[in-house]
Amino acid sequence: MKDASMSLGIYFEIKDAELYGGEGTTGYAATIVEISIEGLQNADFEKYANSQLEAMASMAKVPKEKVLSSYPKTNMRKAPRKNRRQL
Repeated sequence: MKDASMSLGIYFEIKDAELYGGEGTTGYAATIVEISIEGLQNADFEKYANSQLEAMASMAKVPKEKVLSSYPKTNMRKAPRKNRRQL
């Protein structure tokens, strides 16, 4: 387990950036890094997330208030399974 690692992704929604079409548009971006288990123990996730948000705002040339932390949306509900045949 010494060499174990994981991916850490932060997803962003960026409003009104010329990069995504300008005023009234919304674009999406992500940063994904590989981090070791040892690094997890020493990580300051809040500081890291804030620095990534500032970097995204700089890259998109918008104020950081236009960059929102987001996540991929999934439908976690499962439809009831229908029996195809009666037993």
